[in-house]
Parts: sequence; structure tokens; C-alpha cells
Amino acid sequence: MSRVYFHTPTDKAEILGAERHFAACIVESLGAALLAPHAEVLGLSAFYREAGLFRVAVNDGRKPITVAGEKINGWQVLLNTAIAGGSDPVRFLARMHAQCEIHGWIAGEDRLWLADLIREGLRDCVMRHHVRNMPLGWASVIVLLESRADEPVVMSYSVCDDFPSMTTWNPATDADGYPLPEVEAAWEAMTEAERFSACMPTEPSLRITPDNLRTQGFGHGLSAFDVLARL
Repeated sequence: MSRVYFHTPTDKAEILGAERHFAACIVESLGAALLAPHAEVLGLSAFYREAGLFRVAVNDGRKPITVAGEKINGWQVLLNTAIAGGSDPVRFLARMHAQCEIHGWIAGEDRLWLADLIREGLRDCVMRHHVRNMPLGWASVIVLLESRADEPVVMSYSVCDDFPSMTTWNPATDADGYPLPEVEAAWEAMTEAERFSACMPTEPSLRITPDNLRTQGFGHGLSAFDVLARL
């Protein structure tokens, strides 16, 4: 089973992949329910007039939607709808779902804030303690977050690049796709702490904070509410 990992330089916690899929359903369903009745106007066939099918159609940008003559990424619209209309736990699930594969992260100073947010999500049942008596892992993430406040926490997804990883640090490869010998040698010479530091994301949009959770959208920034206003 897949996992979403929460890495620090000295520790790691995880939630089961089933919880990411549950998060995806929560995050994407509001926008899909609002837009699916307008599938044909948005450039999709009538087949996608059901919310679940609309989600499948636009997931990860497979089918763009057309708004005022412009083709835009429909999956980003669904994510942005969760940011615009969701609770803070739902907004975090949108960030986790969209950015765990590309190493979204939380600074040490925000770890206690995120722990409290997860507790709120568990209380509201948008995050789950367990399924069929199988713990999903949020309790371990809270323990990790509250263990200290001087280390960042970086996400990864088990079917994508781990963190830290040599390919994240330096993607240079030979003609066969293998790391260059000099890259591999330099990586092997690093300590774990050096690897973590070298791989820390530099793209500002990947940092999740109390200040940007409610305001930072994805891609074009349009939500289903914006799309409906333009129809």
C-alpha cells in the first residue's frame, strides 16, 4: 500500500495511501458537484455531467475545461475550490494531495499549528483515525510534529521520489538514465543531514504556512465559483 511520508532530518512519520485517496475525494468533490451539470458548456461531453465522472475526466489535467473560450486545467479548478470554500483542514488536504509528490513542506515554527489543524480535521472527520480498525497514521504525524520545533517537515509520496533523494538533489543522468558517477559519488559522501539540507525545496509555493493556507491557490487560480461567475 502506498504512503504519504512526513520527513524531518532526524525522524519520519507516515499516513496510508488510502487516506490520500480519501483526501482527494473530499478536496475534489465540491468543485466537481458545482461544475458537472455544466460539462457540455465547459467543453466536455454530456457523459461527464455526473460529479464522479467529472472528477475522473479532469484529474491531473487529463481533460481541460473551456471557460470564456480559454482552455484551462480543470483539476486546478477543483483544488482551488477547496481552498476557496473549505475549512482549514480541507485546505491542508488540498495542499497535501497536490504537493506531497513534489515535496510540499512546513517550517519548524509552524509544526504545532499543523498538529492542531490535524486534530481539528480528525474531530470534523475530514481526516480519519482508522479504517476497519487499521490506523491510518495521523496520530503518528501529530507526535512527529510536536516532538520539536527546530526542524522542517517535508512530504513525499511512496510511488514517487523519496526525500531526500539523489534525483531530487541532482537529476543529471547518463544516456541510459542512471545518475552520473560524479553525482553518485558526491551523494554518497554526504551525511543524512547534508542530504536533507541540499534537497530542501526552494520554490516558495511549496511551503505551507498559516498565512498562505487560505490564499495560495494552484496554477491559474480559478475556483469553480469563478468559473460559474464567467459562464
